[in-house]
Amino acid sequence: MHKSDRNIGREVYAHRTSMPSSRKTGSSGQRSSHGSRGSSSSGSNVLMVGPNFRVGRKIGCGNFGELRLGKNLYTNEHVAIKLEPLKTRAPQLHLEYRFYKALGQSGVEIKSKKRFNMAKIVKVLGTMGMGGPLNEFQSHKILKQWSELGQKEIDTAIMYQNGKTEEIIGKLSLCRNPKKIKIACKANPKKGFKCEDIIKQLDDSLGALRVPTCDIFYLHWPDHETPIEDTLKGVNQLYQDGKFKEFGLSNYSSWQVADIYHICKENNYPLPTVYQGMYNALTRDIEQELIPALRRFGIRFYVYNPLAGGMLSGKYNFNEEDTDQPKGRFFATGKADLSNQWVKAYRDRYWRDQYKGGIQVIQKVLSETYNNDVSLLQAAMRWMVHHSQLKYNDGVILGFSKEEHLIPNVDALDDGPLHEDVVKVFDEAWQNIKSGCPSYYR
Repeated sequence: MHKSDRNIGREVYAHRTSMPSSRKTGSSGQRSSHGSRGSSSSGSNVLMVGPNFRVGRKIGCGNFGELRLGKNLYTNEHVAIKLEPLKTRAPQLHLEYRFYKALGQSGVEIKSKKRFNMAKIVKVLGTMGMGGPLNEFQSHKILKQWSELGQKEIDTAIMYQNGKTEEIIGKLSLCRNPKKIKIACKANPKKGFKCEDIIKQLDDSLGALRVPTCDIFYLHWPDHETPIEDTLKGVNQLYQDGKFKEFGLSNYSSWQVADIYHICKENNYPLPTVYQGMYNALTRDIEQELIPALRRFGIRFYVYNPLAGGMLSGKYNFNEEDTDQPKGRFFATGKADLSNQWVKAYRDRYWRDQYKGGIQVIQKVLSETYNNDVSLLQAAMRWMVHHSQLKYNDGVILGFSKEEHLIPNVDALDDGPLHEDVVKVFDEAWQNIKSGCPSYYR
């Protein structure tokens, strides 16, 4: 991290270990004096790191922190967990390797290390590319790797790849295990939003996924022709039938969110508890009205397009002609094929001079500040975790068109805050884009 970065919050490093069976975690798992922002279980003082690891007694000290004995509650694997300041970066772990290795004398062997994002932003695997740029084998490989990383939530929709995405997911037994994978489904107006249409859409999705229920059921975007009351009757019927656990909204305006919330409350329907929307460092339209509305109603926020459809990935050269660009959401065949509905939608949304100009300035400041050690993608993800309006238990949906994109995106969400000069240039770019920012609702 840049030498001028401030010490904001705490970061936890968990070191995978092998422990003798005689080593047990402490019963109380007392929170350390460092005040790390882990989650505490209800009614106890147990400190959790990530979704799986329980923190136990102190077993040692290192530079800038202390070691605690931890346990993976799902695999029973023991780990050595280090609590240390955010300013302490990964190289410090290598400097302390001898110290960790010395623990081997008492039965501890360090096998690998893993950083945890203690801001507790939920990571969600986006699956829109599965059945498109990602074939079945590649898709299953990513889903398995996602689970191996300790992640559970995946996001899909009946419209993705004309239903192929859900079918591919359903063929993998891992995704049919509710203890391993949590699935979010979506219904969309193109297939109808009347009561019976809503019921059929989710039934079709669950059939393709080969599961009896899903964790979140979203209305993908508004149907301006069908009365929302009729749509919500279908939502309630599905909930009463046990077809989903949480009700979500996506691409609705703030007043529509309020309207739906009150209709559901008056009729004793399931209340919306999660909203999925467009948000990134250069697209902040949600901050003025939507975010305050969601906070008012206790609805958490899940981000899609955290990299602005790939604009913030760093792979595009804005000085090149369109025909020389890599394939992606803006160039389906290596050129701007506007007959492709997704290419047209994303180009209309993000492929604008204000975005291009802002990104070029951001890249220049990044290079000057970090000496090319921090990529545009990493900076965009770190902004999302540490400098956006996301709060504890909000989430970021990570979409991929290639297998190799998974780890860099996940790792970037676990890094610390950005230098103030980089935050400033992101803010300045947003101000220049603001007047022409794409709307968060449809």
